Amino acid sequence: MKIKGEDLNMEKIRNKQLDIILQLIFNFKQIKGKTRLMKYLFLLEKEVSIDVYFNFHPKHYGPYSKEIEEDLKFLEENGFIHSFYDRDEKTIIYAITDKGFIKIKDSLNNKTQDKIKNIISNLEGLSLKELINIVYSKYPEYTLLSRY
Repeated sequence: MKIKGEDLNMEKIRNKQLDIILQLIFNFKQIKGKTRLMKYLFLLEKEVSIDVYFNFHPKHYGPYSKEIEEDLKFLEENGFIHSFYDRDEKTIIYAITDKGFIKIKDSLNNKTQDKIKNIISNLEGLSLKELINIVYSKYPEYTLLSRY
């Protein structure tokens, strides 16, 4: 049996997760591909201590979180982000909408925003291959099921 306080706490955690995903997409302007987004969030969680846990586990391209998959679906269905397939890049592109920007405008504290900007400055411009190699070299335990 769930207690009301537990439900409120879980909702608070989920809202913070959603806000972090939105903030990350906003700061990158757009993110090319779900694999890249997963790796950014994984490194943000592991290396910058954002007090949110996405329950990552090893999958075909390293760390994977079903929660992020569900969060992306929720954010898109509710108009906070939009995605489209780029035929040239052969990947899905994620971008924030005006509604998403309004949601995050004041939602995260400056410390969390600074952590996100810091990880972006370290990862911006890396190819997907370089990003995956960084994750694999630092966290080999997440390569167990890798197809990469």
